[in-house]
Amino acid sequence: AVHAASPRARSPSTKMPAIEEAMPLFHVGWPVILGTVGAVIVGAVQTHPRTHGKIWRMVESAWKAEFIGMVVMIAATFSPGKWWGAADDGTTWMRDWAFHTIGVVVADWSCGGPHVNPGVTACMWSLGKCGTLQAAVHVGAQLAGGLVAFPLLQLISDLTGQTRLGGPEYKHVDDDGLKKAAFDEFMAMLLLCVTVFVVNWEPPKKLQKHPAFYWVKQSLTGFAIRGLIVNFGAAGPAINPALGTTWAIYSTGSWPTETQHYMVYWAASIAGGWAAALLYTLYKPSSTFFGQKLTGGGKAKKA
Repeated sequence: AVHAASPRARSPSTKMPAIEEAMPLFHVGWPVILGTVGAVIVGAVQTHPRTHGKIWRMVESAWKAEFIGMVVMIAATFSPGKWWGAADDGTTWMRDWAFHTIGVVVADWSCGGPHVNPGVTACMWSLGKCGTLQAAVHVGAQLAGGLVAFPLLQLISDLTGQTRLGGPEYKHVDDDGLKKAAFDEFMAMLLLCVTVFVVNWEPPKKLQKHPAFYWVKQSLTGFAIRGLIVNFGAAGPAINPALGTTWAIYSTGSWPTETQHYMVYWAASIAGGWAAALLYTLYKPSSTFFGQKLTGGGKAKKA
């Protein structure tokens, strides 16, 4: 799972029962559902009827992995420092790093390694690791998971007497702040995707088969994410477009209307993912960027 949770995330300014907070989500969630269904219908129409069963199985699998994965990821990585690991002494930062890293590992392992991040999905799509339909389904499921996770977890917080969770927020003040926030989200996503490439794809095959490899590479990913959170925090940070938008929906009860929100959390993040994919394609001659081999020329051969 590749995502982020902010150490400076803010809780809703006005506390109300989580069930009441969730009511507006029934009104704002329909674009996510309709958009995902629309992508599936278009994909089915454009393919041979014999492949429709395969498409629906892919959709079901991707939706379950990304939807459930998003809920688990938010629960596992937003709760450290709130529900557990909190301390008021000099060890707070060490506990934050440790518990957040554990959360990253648990979220990924328990859900089978979903993207749970539209920026990462966009990166993998540009590299040809997933198709257009699958990418659309992933993003729809990620948004749906975020819409469900925040009110659900706040309800659990209230019922158990725990500290409420927060989320990433960008408040537009001026153009300088906008540039800084967009730059941080861009760089954080670029470095996150590069981390994924380095720890997942580059180690020797023999090393990847070692029983401890998964736990080591996922722990390294968790540490890297925490480092990005600490060093690129101008926009919360989110380092995940779905987190930025679904938290905004949860905290305000409606879709964000400010253009700056989408510039920071979506345009900058996706651009960062694509920049990482471009760099990887230049580094790896056998890879393609939007179907093109940049170092050898020509389109990728179809399997």
